[in-house]
Amino acid sequence: MDQNLTVEISVAVRLTIDNNRRPGETDDDVFRRLLGVVGTRSGSTIGRNAGDSRPKSLADLVEAGALRVGDTLSWQQRGHAPLSASVEEGGQLHVAGVGRFNSPSGPLRRVTGSELNGWILWRIDRSGETLHEARSRVQEARITGVDIERR
Repeated sequence: MDQNLTVEISVAVRLTIDNNRRPGETDDDVFRRLLGVVGTRSGSTIGRNAGDSRPKSLADLVEAGALRVGDTLSWQQRGHAPLSASVEEGGQLHVAGVGRFNSPSGPLRRVTGSELNGWILWRIDRSGETLHEARSRVQEARITGVDIERR
């Protein structure tokens, strides 16, 4: 059995709900969709669903404007020479002398021989943020319906 609660929300949250409302949706429906609540109203769970707004590739970041063709990324780890990568069409990373990669972890795996998370280790030189931070910013913008701040 569903319990209904009254919740006070800010003007910003109200605008987010209204900006993301689809025809016929109630406030509850919008909240459920934006939060990734799946299942029936009485048996809901929170989790990612098919409408997951998280960018999954470097190409997604380029498409969203958080990463630009021609941007350079930097990586540095003790015991390894620093790496610089350039972003190419289609979201590929080109690391001189190493190769072209579709994933941010690929060049690090090639250079170190270890599984490293490129999303958190590469920094975008232009903004100073990691790819993970840029991805989170795009995800937040997709959920709230607000354009991402271009850095």
